[in-house]
Amino acid sequence: MSSHKRIHVPGGTYYTARATEPSFEIFSGPADYDAFEDYLALTLEATGVKLLAYCWLPDSIHLAITIGRRPLAELMRRVTRYCSQRIRERSHQNITPFPVDFPVTLVDPDVYLVPLIHYIHYVPVLRGFVSTPDDYPYTSHFAYLGDKQRLRVRTQRMLGLLRYSSLQ
Repeated sequence: MSSHKRIHVPGGTYYTARATEPSFEIFSGPADYDAFEDYLALTLEATGVKLLAYCWLPDSIHLAITIGRRPLAELMRRVTRYCSQRIRERSHQNITPFPVDFPVTLVDPDVYLVPLIHYIHYVPVLRGFVSTPDDYPYTSHFAYLGDKQRLRVRTQRMLGLLRYSSLQ
């Protein structure tokens, strides 16, 4: 199987989402979310990726990130491998829960970062899990409110953009 060539922009800001095939859950409870965040923290550090926003739903992962010299595919391979292994262990089946390819959008942060992060925080609302982002614990929404998070979320850039836009 071949995958698409992706534009690799060192220092680029990207949005990506990984969703499982129907009927497979990445996360079945709080312990799964915690274990994934512990794994992701190490993976982000190892790949030099900066986390700008996230949302974990039972069947999908949404990320806004800034990459370094290493391509985004390296991070996503590690994340997909980890999640697939957890799903296989839980289901006791040798399955491939993710499609081969994954969507990626290169984002101009000066134009689109603020709406992108709002969107990521509203995904649980759009999917009908909660009525407000304040009611969903598995997003970076609370990092932007100043709460301590398990993962290091780089909030400075977006908060700076919000301050700049309010001055105009």
